[in-house]
Amino acid sequence: LSRPIPGLTDAAGKVANPRHERADRVRLARAQRALARKERASSNRAKARVRVARVHARIGTMPKMATLKAILKISGMPVTSPDQAAQEAVAMKRLIGSPRYPFDEREVGDIGRRSYERHPGTPEGDARQRAAVAVSGDRRRALAKVRIPTLVLHGEDDPVIRLKAGRATADAIPGARLVTYPGMGHDLPRALWPSMLDQIRSLALAR
Repeated sequence: LSRPIPGLTDAAGKVANPRHERADRVRLARAQRALARKERASSNRAKARVRVARVHARIGTMPKMATLKAILKISGMPVTSPDQAAQEAVAMKRLIGSPRYPFDEREVGDIGRRSYERHPGTPEGDARQRAAVAVSGDRRRALAKVRIPTLVLHGEDDPVIRLKAGRATADAIPGARLVTYPGMGHDLPRALWPSMLDQIRSLALAR
């Protein structure tokens, strides 16, 4: 595989395997030690930072197999009515949402229903979106060139884009600040909005 496939392959296009995580942890510790030895602002340190980010991202974009199967099961059911769209939205939220922060099923269902009524979508559109993600490539080398204050917010319990991917993003951007939230999944819980806004405000005022 020469291109990453979301949920099936890692950033290098290799089939992700959860059993490799232990070896990745060893590689990560080795890469972090190497990074600590490099002089600040040196080209070698920049390369070492990219190596750390690469290890973090190896399986960061790979959901656990049980989660992946559940996502495919939910998204594979045909949706032909607003009520079915509402049910799918609630089911997906239960699966990938934040375990520590209960959500309003009626509100989520209403969003799914109104989204369907606005435009029900098409299998072709979904395929194009997945293909766009797949061919976007590895952005870490480009991220290493970012020279503006950067904040990375990530849920510690995100079952889709795992915490390693958030760390990889922060590692790839010089000076980036990573803030993680226990109990937050693949969504933005309303209860965390004030904290997130404070983090964004601090970043903006620090410029």
